[in-house]
Amino acid sequence: MPLRDSFPRIVLLASLIAATTSLGCAPGKYGRHTNELRQQSRDQANRFRAATEWDVAQQHFQTGDIKTSLEHAKNAAQLDPENPLSRVLLTRIYIEQADITRALAASQEGLDIEPNLADLWYYRGIAFERGQSLDNALECYQNAAELDPDNPHYALAGAELLIELNRLEDARRYLLGRSDQVRFTPVFRATLAHIELMEGRVPEAVALFREASILAPQDDSIREDLARTLILAQRFAEAEPLLAHLCTTTNGRMRRDLQVMHARCLLELERPVDARRIALALTSNNADRSDPDLWALVADVAITLGDNNLLFRAASRMIALNPSGDDGYIAMAIYHRREGNLDRAYASAQNAVARSNGDESASRLLELLRREREGS
Repeated sequence: MPLRDSFPRIVLLASLIAATTSLGCAPGKYGRHTNELRQQSRDQANRFRAATEWDVAQQHFQTGDIKTSLEHAKNAAQLDPENPLSRVLLTRIYIEQADITRALAASQEGLDIEPNLADLWYYRGIAFERGQSLDNALECYQNAAELDPDNPHYALAGAELLIELNRLEDARRYLLGRSDQVRFTPVFRATLAHIELMEGRVPEAVALFREASILAPQDDSIREDLARTLILAQRFAEAEPLLAHLCTTTNGRMRRDLQVMHARCLLELERPVDARRIALALTSNNADRSDPDLWALVADVAITLGDNNLLFRAASRMIALNPSGDDGYIAMAIYHRREGNLDRAYASAQNAVARSNGDESASRLLELLRREREGS
């Protein structure tokens, strides 16, 4: 190729290279624009990495691996410092670790970023409550409920704290002022029922627990509350099928208190044989044999059925388990009276009176035995 033909091409190539270099390195607007794009790209990559870290932290938190969760949550907050969700998770982690100071600091950082995030106020309230700063906790719960009025957890947290502060009427008004979406949840009805129960309005509590049970037919905790309230109302026929169901569940089979309650309900319904079956099954378990309430049930069953051998066994066990109580001596006095030994019955009743702390049951029994001895 002749030199004169190639030279213009060489000059043109050199000009293009110079122009490209000046565009990339010049301190003008094009250079700044390129740097901004690079920063945006880095920020976007960091946000993506932060989201991954947050997701891993959340998974570990849900499985109970708090230490690993904390590590990844910190990474998420560092990679994306303007995202308040990482502070929500950090607050929850610190609460689990009982580190109230750090929990409050993390929640405040999140609120500085986004003051209208209800979750931050809610978990900040939990942190304050764990730290026994109840007025601050209540304010946080109420803020969360105002920001998300249809979330029942936020509203009920405030109501439950008012109940704990014994501000029952305030708690009732607060609950009744919530949205319809909250008011027609089972947990709302159950919480309102607890308020009624604490104020002695048992029929109203029964009605509310029943409504809660209808709204959550698979919630055994509400069924248990309903059964206990029905027993308080002496509506044993309604309570018994609920207790029978609860005692057949996996959890209920492990609950001695539910089994004893069921048996006592059966006694009230004049079904002592069924009650004895439950009571004797419980006494066959070594872990249950040290429960004074169980042996008190056995004694009542034995008295109802006239089974003196079982009554003596129960009374002896009650005295051995609780020698400072009067119940065992009352049962033993009844046993000796039925056996016709009024002197031993009277001595047992005297022991019961000495331990009764003013309970009139033992005194009435002692007076009865005194008259019987004098008349014999």
